Amino acid sequence: MKISDGTVTQLTSGAFDDGPGSNWAGIIDCGSTDVVFSRFDGSNWQIAKVPIATGAVTMLTSNIYSSENPRYNDDYTKIVYSGYVSASDIISSNSDGSNVVIHTTAPGITGYYLPMFCPDATDTIYAIHHDVSHVDWFTQITPVPTDLYLSTQDPPQCYTSPGYDYFFTQNDGSNDQFWEEDFDDPPVGLVPEFSTITLLLAALIALGGIFAFRKYR
Repeated sequence: MKISDGTVTQLTSGAFDDGPGSNWAGIIDCGSTDVVFSRFDGSNWQIAKVPIATGAVTMLTSNIYSSENPRYNDDYTKIVYSGYVSASDIISSNSDGSNVVIHTTAPGITGYYLPMFCPDATDTIYAIHHDVSHVDWFTQITPVPTDLYLSTQDPPQCYTSPGYDYFFTQNDGSNDQFWEEDFDDPPVGLVPEFSTITLLLAALIALGGIFAFRKYR
């Protein structure tokens, strides 16, 4: 649907274009020219794309396992998705389906879901990890899978304003809540976000203390 005038256009007409049945499995992502989504090929769910301006559907994968939840990187040159290789693993490729890389090898009792890129020099990938204890984590996938924060199986997001921050849900003991972490912070726990003005004022106060100490010592 166009935001400008509300015009609605049907892009596909295949069966089960939205994914394999779960309410989150039908996540699609709009790029600069194409929408990527999951489509059933008669045997497995595959990653496909269709032009936003309407046109033919192009299948990007032909895997012997099901794939779902595709997401673009920041400049739409890559996609990342989850695929049932051994369990649910995280896979990336170029946006035309080439250069496929499997980033995880989850044992059958665990899995990685709902991947996303958070842009930096290497297009870092994040996802939700369901571990052997049946606990969910917000996890950094590249360069090495690393569990960062307890989470719930909701789609994480990364936004470029005001900075490269990622967002996810976590239970506070009673309810699921929305959490934010700055992309550049080390993964040592959630930290409060300080404004630039606050930091400048703190620096000026510190400098004033140094000058006062020199003058009156």
